Amino acid sequence: MKDFVPRNNTPYPSVINILLAAGLVFIVLGILLLIYFFTDTNPGLEFWLPAAFFCMGTVLLYRGFTRHVKSGVVFTGFFLSIGSILILLSNSSILPFSLVQLWPLFSVVFAVSLICSGLYKYRGLRPRYFVPAIMMLFLGGVLSLFSFDIIKLSFSAFAGKFWPVILILAGVGLLVLFVYQKKLQSFHFGVDEIDLFEDDGEDF
Repeated sequence: MKDFVPRNNTPYPSVINILLAAGLVFIVLGILLLIYFFTDTNPGLEFWLPAAFFCMGTVLLYRGFTRHVKSGVVFTGFFLSIGSILILLSNSSILPFSLVQLWPLFSVVFAVSLICSGLYKYRGLRPRYFVPAIMMLFLGGVLSLFSFDIIKLSFSAFAGKFWPVILILAGVGLLVLFVYQKKLQSFHFGVDEIDLFEDDGEDF
């Protein structure tokens, strides 16, 4: 009598990869078709070139999700994908803003991509990724206030009068970072872990 061996119901990795690939393809096609239909004129290079970069970014994300790659590959995938969508939206009638106004948001895209690549490598927030990302988010947010005319003053006039506000916000950000560190214990700046300043492996 043969021993009973329970059947393994876990899907094979190839099947999981197919599901991931199909999901990404559907998302890419859906986004591109939606933006295509909202493009007023006959789409030219201003549509197809960002669309090509969008597809390239998605391929890099697929490799990152299915293989062990450097975090730089994941960063590039997120940056190309999100940045290309931003360019496509600016060239369509979906967003009432031009690329000249949206350019500070690329700093936000950079920050989001950096955080995602850090999560991919460490499975958690680490200072060497999180701190620069917060700085880029802050920079993008401040520049967006001027780009979208929320603040009517010019950036030079604002910086000349209100630059101490940057010190205040930087201090608040450090305090928030301290509270976050104490609460989650997900990263710390102890003597045994100073990965913000030392390299513990290749990233890019």
